[in-house]
Amino acid sequence: MHVLIVTDAYFPSRTSVAVLLYELSQTFIQEKVSVSIIVPSATQIEPIIFTEQEGCEIISVKALPTKDLNYVRRTLNEFINPWIIWRALRRSSHFSRLKMDGVIWYSPSIFWGPLVKRLKQYFQCRSYLILRDMFPDWALHLGVIKKGLPYLFLKAVEHYQYQQADTIGIQSPNNLLYFQKHHPSIKAKLEVLWNWARPLDTIAKAPCSIHVSQTPIAGRVIFVYAGNIGVAQGMQTFLRLIESLKNNADIGFLVVGRGSEAEAIKNMVRQQDLHNAVVFDEIAPFEIPGLFEQCHVGLMFLDRRHQTHNIPGKFVTYLQSGLPVLAIVNPGNDLLELIPEHKIGVADDGDDLEVLRQKVLLLAQQIREDTQIAERCKALANSLFESKAISNQILSTFRANEN
Repeated sequence: MHVLIVTDAYFPSRTSVAVLLYELSQTFIQEKVSVSIIVPSATQIEPIIFTEQEGCEIISVKALPTKDLNYVRRTLNEFINPWIIWRALRRSSHFSRLKMDGVIWYSPSIFWGPLVKRLKQYFQCRSYLILRDMFPDWALHLGVIKKGLPYLFLKAVEHYQYQQADTIGIQSPNNLLYFQKHHPSIKAKLEVLWNWARPLDTIAKAPCSIHVSQTPIAGRVIFVYAGNIGVAQGMQTFLRLIESLKNNADIGFLVVGRGSEAEAIKNMVRQQDLHNAVVFDEIAPFEIPGLFEQCHVGLMFLDRRHQTHNIPGKFVTYLQSGLPVLAIVNPGNDLLELIPEHKIGVADDGDDLEVLRQKVLLLAQQIREDTQIAERCKALANSLFESKAISNQILSTFRANEN
């Protein structure tokens, strides 16, 4: 079997989509499935470049830039890029000789619909959409955009994308219910496709460049936040929580990542001279296991205004490393049931600072007393979020077409 993955980022990029699809492609390779990956590049000179990376064929296509642009320019470029990419592919003699059994693509971005439609027709195969964020709905809920012509345009693009999918993998049961309610006309097969990660003993590791023992929070119970630090994460709650515990000498907060709110956290820690928190820039994915070995609790924050129910990839990586999770999320999020059901931490959808503060203290005490909590975390990661099961779930939709 040969599958084609379409994505706007791939390893060595450190974005969540790049890491997830790298993990998935490597799992496919282990399962003896051939993998080709189409990824746009705004920096290369040649129209199209074919390379090999760890068993995968990388098809890098020259395209318009989509990063570090204003919303209008980025939207326009993302809208145009599928046509540019398809034109380059059709002119490639190497690409014309390829045979594919399925097309997989990841959203966001919502703009891949035209390219996927043409790839399906060209290869006469089925398609699988890995749907994570439901854009533009989440942006509307958070006030990033307003209802109007731009929103209606984005909704039309989103709907067209869904129409190209034979199967849509949605990241949680509650998100599946949301999708069914708001997109009743979509005919694709819908199913829950959890986020995933390969077992730690199957991936390369690198020494961590961060040494907690050399920071002001050494010797404390370490609550770590690793990943994107942006609007959707509701970081204001995190800032308030750090400040409320500044006089507690037993708990320390470690923040590692990038994003629009990263500077706000750095500035607050510096300006208020907070000795209970340290902030580092993002590190390579291969360093993350070494980072988590130095920590005790994983942190997750989502803006309470979300009406869709995101389960970030960092949740899975925390569990893999045996870290219980403190999750402050939006009402209705699946983690509000999943975490207490499996006794792997604390989840809350409120914004009462004192309540959240007490839950931090409770979890810090729990990990001192509960010697089995790390094993429960690892067990859940291996049973629900293991990449081999996810890859087989996706591949089964293509194999069904062979019968």
